[in-house]
Amino acid sequence: MVWSNRLVGAAGQLPLHFFSLASNLQIGLRTNLKAMHELSWLEDRLGYHFEEPELLRCALIHPSAGDVKGVTSEDVAYSLRLSWLGDSVLHMVVSDKLHSLFPTAAKDELHRWRVGLTTNKILGRVATGLGLEEGMVIGRSVKQNLQAKDKHVMLAGALEAIFGAIFVDSGFRKARAAIRRVLTKDFEKLLEHVEEADA
Repeated sequence: MVWSNRLVGAAGQLPLHFFSLASNLQIGLRTNLKAMHELSWLEDRLGYHFEEPELLRCALIHPSAGDVKGVTSEDVAYSLRLSWLGDSVLHMVVSDKLHSLFPTAAKDELHRWRVGLTTNKILGRVATGLGLEEGMVIGRSVKQNLQAKDKHVMLAGALEAIFGAIFVDSGFRKARAAIRRVLTKDFEKLLEHVEEADA
């Protein structure tokens, strides 16, 4: 099944060709994934309800889940593609927001702030607050070591995959709204920090 985005070259949206890949992404989901999780609680926390819930379920498949019954290698591969796409969308949204918040900031400052807002540590913390781990499909090896020091990397990747899934499901505007929503406190902290530094 091919999922097409709904982008047009209007103000506040990306031009159609920018993420043309999204119109060609194919989902390798199997029908038995539908029974794995009911994730309306997560949609409520994200403030976004999927038109195609299978996208959210796929986004929550960890690369280690290849040994989980009902999960195929295609499912894992597509989840990784969603994470890659979500990372790109995240950077665009954060860049756009910073460009608007700080119209006189230098390029180096904007870059530094964007890096600070999109670290695995920040995204992992946000993902923890959303309860992503509860909805993830994780392989046995990772389940046995859930307190690993790189756990935030796992959660950050899942959050990026969700951003990618929202983009594929409904386009840039919805993805932008969701990203801004979950990063609101971090944007506010940055704004306060910059204003204090300029005072």
